[in-house]
Amino acid sequence: MKDDASNFCSDCTFVLPGSKDEITCGARANFIIKKYGDNEDDVKESLVKEFPNCRKNVSKWPTAEAPKPKSEVDISSFCWDCKVKIGDLETTCGERAKFVVNKYGDDWNDVYKGLMNKYPVCKEKSS
Repeated sequence: MKDDASNFCSDCTFVLPGSKDEITCGARANFIIKKYGDNEDDVKESLVKEFPNCRKNVSKWPTAEAPKPKSEVDISSFCWDCKVKIGDLETTCGERAKFVVNKYGDDWNDVYKGLMNKYPVCKEKSS
């Protein structure tokens, strides 16, 4: 059903089952397409059905206008050397980004946005 694929929200986020981390719908779609070679529209359609947050204009919102995705951040302010604590792991935002990209094949920009949304310390302070 191509309708579900056309209503796919790449910048919307959800929590992957078995994980505590938020991921963008677009990053998850890219991972599945790259890893399994699935058809892009089929992947988007499946994600919309499995994770309602991946649908544009989710009906739970009180206005007719779609909510602003959490990941609308300026990635130019990503702080590569800033220190972040994730559970018991102490690392830098840059090292965490590199880990996620290498392990899951996510897009760098999606990873930067996700880290900056989840860990505000990964966003450089304005002078």
